[in-house]
Amino acid sequence: MVNKHAVNRTFPRSLFYGQSRRLDFLYSDVYHDSVVPEIYSSKILPMRWLSPLILSLLTVGFFPITYAADNAVNPIDWSRFTVRYPNDEHAERQRVISKKTTKYALNAWYAERYGSQPTEEHYLDVFNVPGPNNPEFKVRGPGMQAQGIATVIKLGLYDAEYTGVSEQSALDVCAKLVRSVAFRHRVNFEGGWGGGWQDDFWAAIAGQAAWLTWELYNEKDKELIRKMIEWEADRRMNYTVPYYRKRDGTIVTPGDTKSEENAWNSNVLFLGCAMMPQHENYDKWYKKAIELVVSAHAHPKDVDSNTPVNGRPLKEWLNGSNTEDNFAVINHGIIHPDYSTSATLNLWNASILTLGGKPTPEGVFFNIDKIYGALVEWNYTSPPYAAPGGTIYRPGNPEFYFPQGNSWGSHRYLTHGTFGAVIHAYKLDTGLSRNGAYWEDLYSRRAQELQNRFDDGRTFANAQECSYMLREEQMSHENALAIWAKWTVLQRDFKISQDAPQP
Repeated sequence: MVNKHAVNRTFPRSLFYGQSRRLDFLYSDVYHDSVVPEIYSSKILPMRWLSPLILSLLTVGFFPITYAADNAVNPIDWSRFTVRYPNDEHAERQRVISKKTTKYALNAWYAERYGSQPTEEHYLDVFNVPGPNNPEFKVRGPGMQAQGIATVIKLGLYDAEYTGVSEQSALDVCAKLVRSVAFRHRVNFEGGWGGGWQDDFWAAIAGQAAWLTWELYNEKDKELIRKMIEWEADRRMNYTVPYYRKRDGTIVTPGDTKSEENAWNSNVLFLGCAMMPQHENYDKWYKKAIELVVSAHAHPKDVDSNTPVNGRPLKEWLNGSNTEDNFAVINHGIIHPDYSTSATLNLWNASILTLGGKPTPEGVFFNIDKIYGALVEWNYTSPPYAAPGGTIYRPGNPEFYFPQGNSWGSHRYLTHGTFGAVIHAYKLDTGLSRNGAYWEDLYSRRAQELQNRFDDGRTFANAQECSYMLREEQMSHENALAIWAKWTVLQRDFKISQDAPQP
């Protein structure tokens, strides 16, 4: 719960504060581990409780009954959002990219993954698909495609004529992907996925797609989805936040920043808060999520700083740092520009919270302007860095400079185009020689050129261009994040709060 009386600064540190969350004392959630949606929705007291309850009343008289929090999902109130997706040149490019990613997802990709499975089955067997025998491939992939489909349909950007699939059929595919991912989660399915290093991130991706299309699911499937998100959020609310570097400067995980890991671990926590605002663990989820977003891009000097962020000095939030002195990040043993873009995941939280009518904690934006500034402005000299030296982003040239090499392929243009789009939307690019919109245009235009090589909507020709096994699915996910940022900043419910979380 947040303090509704706090005063906010001027954007981008904050705007004006919105509603504090409402506390309700409702019913006891005794069926927490079972799929019994009728009891959740109607809040009917189970019959097996009636005899003991009546006996107690007759024996000791009437007494106050304490009910647990209401853990149900609040659907998105779409009537709150009256401003449509923008139609400027940059926004239109994002829409065109989404047309192609959606066409690919609904046709070639879906047929390749699930074409051999019976169409009449309510759930896809997401574990039984061609491709790498890897849970990330089997679970994260369908979640990203569902997120992309749900995004364009809900924001009125879907083009049925171009994809060759009706809007209703596209929604049916989206819902089937989401409910199948949730069905196979370990909280719902013995031996299922969940609880792994990155699994809460996968749950957040599929979870947002589900929430966007909540009206499509029956009560059983809503409960499967709710429990998936709740379980993954619960396991993160008390864990120890990791760091690349300790407070004293000692490197804990050589070659591996925890920047992107902390960013993605925040997503399911904020999603849980937005979807289930009366949940009994709301305050714990919210507080841990702020700790994660503040830590994600912490600088070595921040560990001793008294600068307040969401009601506490930085030195009280932090137990280490995750960036270099120049705000570069280290991953795969090198200065890795692709991992700087993981700050987009921090900023995704603003869209998630806005959809739930919640203000965004200022910690979500912490140091991200500096992370982006390092890509644009920092000049690497050669030697010791690779020839020819210079800045990572190069004006007029869509090819990146990698100071110490590259491990993901040379064609991840949309990754950086999305970063520029999101940075510019949230006004985190002030004072730079070229703003986020400039780099968005440069890199997203190049991504479009890659897409234009193919008729089916795919982007990449091979693993040399991008070696990530979910490279096409990631296009849907990243483009969706850019679209959400452009939409979010226009909504009246987008507000930034300095408020401290509840202890």
